[in-house]
Amino acid sequence: MDSFYEFEQNFNTTKSHQWMADNWHNSVYLSIVYICLISVTKFQMQNRKAFEINRYLFAWNAVLTIFSTIGTIRAIAEVRYVLANHGMVASVCSQAYHTRGSGLWALLFSLSKVLELLDTMFLVLRKKPVIFLHWYHHVTVLMFCWYSYSLNASTGRWFTLVNYTIHSFMYAYYAAQAIGVRVPSKLSKTITIAQIFQMVFGVFINLVSLVLRATTHKSCGVQYQYTAVSLTLYSTYFYLFHQFFKNRYNKTKAIKQK
Repeated sequence: MDSFYEFEQNFNTTKSHQWMADNWHNSVYLSIVYICLISVTKFQMQNRKAFEINRYLFAWNAVLTIFSTIGTIRAIAEVRYVLANHGMVASVCSQAYHTRGSGLWALLFSLSKVLELLDTMFLVLRKKPVIFLHWYHHVTVLMFCWYSYSLNASTGRWFTLVNYTIHSFMYAYYAAQAIGVRVPSKLSKTITIAQIFQMVFGVFINLVSLVLRATTHKSCGVQYQYTAVSLTLYSTYFYLFHQFFKNRYNKTKAIKQK
């Protein structure tokens, strides 16, 4: 793909795949440490004042916005190339996206899920509520992304593209909030709707890959076990984000009507 720079095109994924295959289980240990650390920090913050760290919060979200935006551009280039040259089925079943430039951004995507755990620490240090959806989503996405990369799962190209895209807007929204920019409430609502769409789309792609592998494309680059895990996670995400949407926006609407 000509749109990738030379250093991206020269990226060799053999070692990164082998490392992830040997170490993806470490994401489980990282998740356990994360949960313990958050619990301890919340306890320590009970009798303390909230930290004023908006400048650091802005910088953090700005960095993630830039990273996610670049990732989106790279993911779009890869998906567009596959669709134009090989078709829709290949976009679901071909494992070629784990090579060269696109492979680099798939790896960075998986590794970034470790850094995103810091989102929760910013909430805790500012004494903001940490709901179940927040930490459950962070933990399971981390483990799933590492698991997915270790298997070279072909459907990951779509999951990566959609997640990069939504995160580029989401972190930009958080960055604006951190410096006191008055962002329309409709934007927050739109981002949540986009996240719900992401979960519906994830379920759809999983079902498509399942049908393809069971019928015409036996060599489709996903395992049944992986698809079962993926379907389960996307279904729970859909339920939790839908509940969050109802509780936050429907209740707000009802209060305003009163």
